[in-house]
Amino acid sequence: MLLETNEIIQRTEKLLEDIQLTPFRQNLVWNISGGQIQKLGLAVILAMKPAMIVLDEPTANLDPHATRAVHELVLKLRDEGMTILLVTRELDDFILTAADQLIVLDDGRIMASGPVQSVLAEFGQVMLDRLGIWLPETVEIGLKLRDSLKLNLPAIPISVIETLQVLADQNLFTILINGLRKAETTATSLECRAFGLYPTRTYVKDIHFKENSIAKIIVDVAYQIHKTMGPGLLESAYQSFMVNDLQKRGLRIKSEVPMPVVYDKVILNNGYRVDILVEDLVIVELKAVEKIAYVHQQQLLTYLKASNLNLYNPI
Repeated sequence: MLLETNEIIQRTEKLLEDIQLTPFRQNLVWNISGGQIQKLGLAVILAMKPAMIVLDEPTANLDPHATRAVHELVLKLRDEGMTILLVTRELDDFILTAADQLIVLDDGRIMASGPVQSVLAEFGQVMLDRLGIWLPETVEIGLKLRDSLKLNLPAIPISVIETLQVLADQNLFTILINGLRKAETTATSLECRAFGLYPTRTYVKDIHFKENSIAKIIVDVAYQIHKTMGPGLLESAYQSFMVNDLQKRGLRIKSEVPMPVVYDKVILNNGYRVDILVEDLVIVELKAVEKIAYVHQQQLLTYLKASNLNLYNPI
Protein backbone atom coordinates (compact mmCIF):
# COMPACT_ATOMS: atom_id res chain seq x y z
CA MET A 1 0.00 0.00 0.00
CA LEU A 2 1.34 3.41 -1.00
CA LEU A 3 -0.03 6.07 1.32
CA GLU A 4 0.80 9.67 1.99
CA THR A 5 2.63 10.37 5.24
CA ASN A 6 -0.30 12.33 6.66
CA GLU A 7 -2.68 9.46 5.94
CA ILE A 8 -0.37 7.01 7.72
CA ILE A 9 -0.14 9.27 10.76
CA GLN A 10 -3.91 9.79 10.89
CA ARG A 11 -4.65 6.07 10.67
CA THR A 12 -2.04 5.28 13.31
CA GLU A 13 -3.33 7.86 15.77
CA LYS A 14 -6.94 6.79 15.30
CA LEU A 15 -6.19 3.10 15.77
CA LEU A 16 -4.06 3.72 18.86
CA GLU A 17 -7.01 5.62 20.31
CA ASP A 18 -9.49 2.89 19.33
CA ILE A 19 -7.48 0.18 21.09
CA GLN A 20 -6.58 2.46 24.01
CA LEU A 21 -2.82 2.43 23.46
CA THR A 22 -2.31 6.16 22.92
CA PRO A 23 -0.54 6.61 26.32
CA PHE A 24 2.03 4.01 25.20
CA ARG A 25 2.72 5.41 21.75
CA GLN A 26 6.36 6.20 22.61
CA ASN A 27 7.05 2.83 24.27
CA LEU A 28 9.21 0.14 22.74
CA VAL A 29 7.31 -3.07 21.98
CA TRP A 30 9.22 -5.11 24.57
CA ASN A 31 8.25 -2.62 27.28
CA ILE A 32 4.50 -3.21 27.01
CA SER A 33 2.45 -6.14 28.28
CA GLY A 34 1.49 -9.22 26.32
CA GLY A 35 -2.10 -8.06 26.13
CA GLN A 36 -1.03 -4.69 24.76
CA ILE A 37 1.14 -6.39 22.15
CA GLN A 38 -1.89 -8.41 21.13
CA LYS A 39 -3.98 -5.28 20.66
CA LEU A 40 -1.13 -3.68 18.72
CA GLY A 41 -1.07 -6.63 16.34
CA LEU A 42 -4.77 -6.14 15.71
CA ALA A 43 -4.19 -2.46 14.97
CA VAL A 44 -1.48 -3.30 12.42
CA ILE A 45 -3.99 -5.36 10.42
CA LEU A 46 -6.77 -2.79 10.73
CA ALA A 47 -4.46 -0.05 9.47
CA MET A 48 -4.74 -1.60 6.00
CA LYS A 49 -8.55 -1.27 6.11
CA PRO A 50 -9.36 -4.78 4.87
CA ALA A 51 -12.89 -5.67 3.74
CA MET A 52 -12.71 -8.83 5.87
CA ILE A 53 -10.69 -9.73 8.93
CA VAL A 54 -10.08 -13.07 10.66
CA LEU A 55 -9.61 -12.83 14.43
CA ASP A 56 -8.14 -15.87 16.21
CA GLU A 57 -8.78 -15.64 19.98
CA PRO A 58 -8.55 -11.81 19.91
CA THR A 59 -9.09 -11.35 23.66
CA ALA A 60 -6.78 -14.09 24.94
CA ASN A 61 -4.45 -12.78 27.69
CA LEU A 62 -6.34 -9.49 27.93
CA ASP A 63 -7.66 -8.09 31.20
CA PRO A 64 -11.38 -7.24 31.49
CA HIS A 65 -10.87 -3.56 30.63
CA ALA A 66 -8.85 -4.35 27.50
CA THR A 67 -11.31 -7.07 26.52
CA ARG A 68 -14.17 -4.60 26.60
CA ALA A 69 -12.14 -2.24 24.41
CA VAL A 70 -11.63 -4.99 21.81
CA HIS A 71 -15.33 -5.86 21.97
CA GLU A 72 -16.28 -2.25 21.35
CA LEU A 73 -13.87 -2.10 18.41
CA VAL A 74 -15.28 -5.31 16.90
CA LEU A 75 -18.83 -3.94 17.15
CA LYS A 76 -17.71 -0.67 15.57
CA LEU A 77 -16.06 -2.50 12.66
CA ARG A 78 -19.14 -4.69 12.19
CA ASP A 79 -21.43 -1.67 12.15
CA GLU A 80 -19.16 -0.04 9.56
CA GLY A 81 -19.74 -2.99 7.25
CA MET A 82 -16.59 -5.07 7.77
CA THR A 83 -16.96 -8.85 7.61
CA ILE A 84 -15.46 -10.44 10.73
CA LEU A 85 -14.66 -14.14 11.11
CA LEU A 86 -13.85 -14.81 14.76
CA VAL A 87 -12.26 -18.14 15.68
CA THR A 88 -12.46 -19.28 19.29
CA ARG A 89 -13.04 -22.23 21.61
CA GLU A 90 -14.65 -19.99 24.23
CA LEU A 91 -17.98 -18.57 23.15
CA ASP A 92 -18.69 -15.77 25.59
CA ASP A 93 -21.92 -13.83 25.83
CA PHE A 94 -20.49 -11.01 23.73
CA ILE A 95 -19.74 -13.29 20.78
CA LEU A 96 -23.06 -15.09 20.99
CA THR A 97 -24.94 -11.78 21.12
CA ALA A 98 -22.94 -9.97 18.43
CA ALA A 99 -22.60 -12.81 15.91
CA ASP A 100 -24.98 -13.15 12.97
CA GLN A 101 -24.02 -16.75 12.25
CA LEU A 102 -22.39 -19.50 14.31
CA ILE A 103 -20.31 -22.22 12.64
CA VAL A 104 -19.22 -25.23 14.73
CA LEU A 105 -16.29 -27.34 13.53
CA ASP A 106 -15.69 -30.94 14.52
CA ASP A 107 -12.32 -32.37 13.48
CA GLY A 108 -12.02 -29.80 10.71
CA ARG A 109 -15.51 -30.36 9.34
CA ILE A 110 -18.59 -28.18 9.72
CA MET A 111 -20.92 -29.88 12.19
CA ALA A 112 -23.43 -27.06 12.51
CA SER A 113 -24.06 -23.70 10.91
CA GLY A 114 -26.82 -21.16 11.26
CA PRO A 115 -28.29 -18.46 13.51
CA VAL A 116 -26.85 -18.52 17.02
CA GLN A 117 -30.06 -19.54 18.80
CA SER A 118 -30.75 -22.39 16.37
CA VAL A 119 -27.26 -23.84 16.78
CA LEU A 120 -27.30 -23.51 20.58
CA ALA A 121 -30.71 -25.14 20.86
CA GLU A 122 -29.77 -28.13 18.72
CA PHE A 123 -26.05 -28.59 19.37
CA GLY A 124 -25.34 -26.73 22.63
CA GLN A 125 -25.01 -29.83 24.79
CA VAL A 126 -22.87 -31.59 22.18
CA MET A 127 -20.57 -28.57 22.05
CA LEU A 128 -20.12 -28.77 25.81
CA ASP A 129 -19.86 -32.53 26.30
CA ARG A 130 -18.12 -33.84 23.19
CA LEU A 131 -16.34 -30.95 21.52
CA GLY A 132 -15.05 -29.23 24.66
CA ILE A 133 -16.24 -25.81 23.50
CA TRP A 134 -16.67 -23.38 26.36
CA LEU A 135 -20.10 -21.78 26.61
CA PRO A 136 -21.24 -19.18 29.15
CA GLU A 137 -22.71 -20.54 32.37
CA THR A 138 -25.93 -18.79 31.40
CA VAL A 139 -26.23 -21.05 28.35
CA GLU A 140 -25.44 -24.12 30.46
CA ILE A 141 -28.18 -23.12 32.90
CA GLY A 142 -30.64 -22.73 30.04
CA LEU A 143 -29.78 -26.14 28.60
CA LYS A 144 -30.11 -27.81 32.00
CA LEU A 145 -33.45 -26.13 32.66
CA ARG A 146 -34.71 -27.31 29.29
CA ASP A 147 -33.31 -30.84 29.34
CA SER A 148 -33.36 -31.77 33.04
CA LEU A 149 -36.52 -29.97 34.13
CA LYS A 150 -38.22 -30.35 30.73
CA LEU A 151 -39.03 -26.65 30.61
CA ASN A 152 -40.32 -25.17 27.38
CA LEU A 153 -37.97 -22.22 26.85
CA PRO A 154 -38.63 -19.78 23.99
CA ALA A 155 -34.86 -19.33 23.59
CA ILE A 156 -31.64 -20.41 25.29
CA PRO A 157 -30.60 -17.51 27.58
CA ILE A 158 -27.25 -15.92 26.78
CA SER A 159 -26.93 -12.88 29.02
CA VAL A 160 -27.33 -12.75 32.79
CA ILE A 161 -30.47 -10.63 32.39
CA GLU A 162 -32.01 -13.21 30.05
CA THR A 163 -31.19 -15.99 32.53
CA LEU A 164 -32.76 -14.14 35.44
CA GLN A 165 -35.83 -13.49 33.30
CA VAL A 166 -36.15 -17.21 32.52
CA LEU A 167 -35.84 -18.06 36.22
CA ALA A 168 -38.48 -15.47 37.08
CA ASP A 169 -40.84 -16.66 34.34
CA GLN A 170 -40.54 -20.24 35.57
CA ASN A 171 -41.02 -19.23 39.25
CA LEU A 172 -37.54 -20.52 40.04
CA PHE A 173 -35.86 -17.23 40.87
CA THR A 174 -37.15 -16.87 44.44
CA ILE A 175 -36.33 -20.47 45.31
CA LEU A 176 -32.77 -20.16 43.97
CA ILE A 177 -31.98 -16.83 45.63
CA ASN A 178 -33.40 -17.84 49.01
CA GLY A 179 -31.45 -21.09 49.01
CA LEU A 180 -28.17 -19.39 48.15
CA ARG A 181 -28.71 -16.59 50.65
CA LYS A 182 -29.16 -19.17 53.38
CA ALA A 183 -25.92 -20.88 52.38
CA GLU A 184 -23.98 -17.62 52.22
CA THR A 185 -25.18 -16.39 55.62
CA THR A 186 -24.17 -19.58 57.41
CA ALA A 187 -20.66 -19.96 56.02
CA THR A 188 -17.88 -18.05 54.30
CA SER A 189 -17.26 -18.45 50.58
CA LEU A 190 -14.52 -21.03 51.04
CA GLU A 191 -16.56 -22.85 53.66
CA CYS A 192 -19.51 -22.97 51.25
CA ARG A 193 -17.27 -24.60 48.67
CA ALA A 194 -15.92 -27.06 51.20
CA PHE A 195 -19.46 -28.32 51.75
CA GLY A 196 -20.30 -28.24 48.05
CA LEU A 197 -22.36 -25.02 48.22
CA TYR A 198 -21.70 -22.44 45.52
CA PRO A 199 -22.82 -18.79 45.63
CA THR A 200 -24.75 -17.25 42.75
CA ARG A 201 -21.62 -15.61 41.34
CA THR A 202 -20.14 -19.02 40.56
CA TYR A 203 -22.99 -19.89 38.23
CA VAL A 204 -24.03 -16.53 36.81
CA LYS A 205 -21.02 -14.27 36.41
CA ASP A 206 -19.24 -12.23 33.81
CA ILE A 207 -17.34 -14.30 31.26
CA HIS A 208 -14.17 -12.26 31.85
CA PHE A 209 -13.78 -13.89 35.27
CA LYS A 210 -13.66 -17.47 34.07
CA GLU A 211 -10.84 -19.42 35.74
CA ASN A 212 -8.58 -19.70 32.69
CA SER A 213 -9.02 -16.04 31.81
CA ILE A 214 -8.15 -15.07 35.38
CA ALA A 215 -5.07 -17.29 35.31
CA LYS A 216 -3.81 -15.60 32.15
CA ILE A 217 -4.17 -12.19 33.78
CA ILE A 218 -2.38 -13.40 36.93
CA VAL A 219 0.56 -14.73 34.92
CA ASP A 220 0.80 -11.48 32.96
CA VAL A 221 0.74 -9.40 36.15
CA ALA A 222 3.36 -11.62 37.80
CA TYR A 223 5.61 -11.29 34.76
CA GLN A 224 5.31 -7.50 34.76
CA ILE A 225 6.12 -7.34 38.48
CA HIS A 226 9.13 -9.61 38.07
CA LYS A 227 10.37 -7.64 35.07
CA THR A 228 10.03 -4.34 36.94
CA MET A 229 11.10 -5.26 40.48
CA GLY A 230 13.26 -8.34 39.96
CA PRO A 231 14.03 -10.94 42.66
CA GLY A 232 15.16 -10.41 46.24
CA LEU A 233 12.12 -8.81 47.88
CA LEU A 234 10.01 -10.25 50.66
CA GLU A 235 6.93 -12.30 49.79
CA SER A 236 4.78 -9.66 51.50
CA ALA A 237 6.08 -7.02 49.08
CA TYR A 238 5.32 -9.12 46.03
CA GLN A 239 1.90 -9.89 47.49
CA SER A 240 1.12 -6.18 47.85
CA PHE A 241 2.19 -5.57 44.25
CA MET A 242 0.04 -8.47 43.03
CA VAL A 243 -3.04 -7.32 44.92
CA ASN A 244 -2.65 -3.76 43.65
CA ASP A 245 -2.14 -4.74 40.01
CA LEU A 246 -4.89 -7.36 39.95
CA GLN A 247 -7.36 -4.87 41.40
CA LYS A 248 -6.35 -2.40 38.69
CA ARG A 249 -7.26 -5.08 36.15
CA GLY A 250 -10.79 -5.12 37.54
CA LEU A 251 -10.58 -8.35 39.54
CA ARG A 252 -12.05 -8.89 43.00
CA ILE A 253 -9.24 -9.79 45.41
CA LYS A 254 -9.01 -11.18 48.93
CA SER A 255 -5.73 -11.44 50.85
CA GLU A 256 -4.72 -13.76 53.68
CA VAL A 257 -7.96 -15.71 53.43
CA PRO A 258 -8.44 -18.29 56.20
CA MET A 259 -8.48 -21.79 54.74
CA PRO A 260 -10.80 -24.07 56.70
CA VAL A 261 -10.25 -27.81 56.64
CA VAL A 262 -13.41 -29.89 56.82
CA TYR A 263 -13.29 -33.29 58.47
CA ASP A 264 -16.44 -35.28 59.10
CA LYS A 265 -18.55 -32.15 58.43
CA VAL A 266 -16.66 -30.23 61.11
CA ILE A 267 -14.76 -27.05 60.18
CA LEU A 268 -11.23 -27.08 61.59
CA ASN A 269 -9.50 -23.70 61.64
CA ASN A 270 -5.84 -24.67 61.81
CA GLY A 271 -4.30 -21.37 60.82
CA TYR A 272 -3.95 -22.05 57.10
CA ARG A 273 -4.23 -18.92 54.97
CA VAL A 274 -4.39 -18.39 51.22
CA ASP A 275 -2.07 -15.59 50.05
CA ILE A 276 -4.49 -14.26 47.43
CA LEU A 277 -7.92 -15.47 46.36
CA VAL A 278 -9.03 -14.04 43.01
CA GLU A 279 -12.76 -13.79 42.28
CA ASP A 280 -13.35 -16.68 44.72
CA LEU A 281 -12.09 -18.92 41.91
CA VAL A 282 -8.28 -18.96 41.70
CA ILE A 283 -5.77 -19.35 44.53
CA VAL A 284 -2.47 -17.47 44.18
CA GLU A 285 0.33 -18.63 46.45
CA LEU A 286 3.52 -16.55 46.40
CA LYS A 287 6.96 -17.96 47.18
CA ALA A 288 10.14 -15.84 47.24
CA VAL A 289 12.43 -18.84 46.88
CA GLU A 290 15.08 -19.96 44.44
CA LYS A 291 13.06 -23.00 43.39
CA ILE A 292 9.51 -24.26 43.94
CA ALA A 293 9.80 -27.36 46.12
CA TYR A 294 7.61 -30.45 46.10
CA VAL A 295 6.09 -29.48 49.45
CA HIS A 296 4.95 -26.15 47.99
CA GLN A 297 3.05 -27.94 45.24
CA GLN A 298 1.47 -30.30 47.74
CA GLN A 299 0.41 -27.35 49.88
CA LEU A 300 -1.49 -25.85 46.95
CA LEU A 301 -3.08 -29.18 46.09
CA THR A 302 -4.25 -29.41 49.69
CA TYR A 303 -5.76 -25.93 49.40
CA LEU A 304 -7.60 -26.95 46.24
CA LYS A 305 -8.94 -30.09 47.85
CA ALA A 306 -10.06 -28.23 50.96
CA SER A 307 -11.74 -25.43 49.01
CA ASN A 308 -13.23 -27.42 46.09
CA LEU A 309 -11.60 -24.94 43.72
CA ASN A 310 -10.23 -26.02 40.35
CA LEU A 311 -7.24 -23.79 39.69
CA TYR A 312 -4.22 -22.33 41.44
CA ASN A 313 -1.25 -20.21 40.39
CA PRO A 314 2.07 -20.73 42.18
CA ILE A 315 3.99 -17.46 41.76
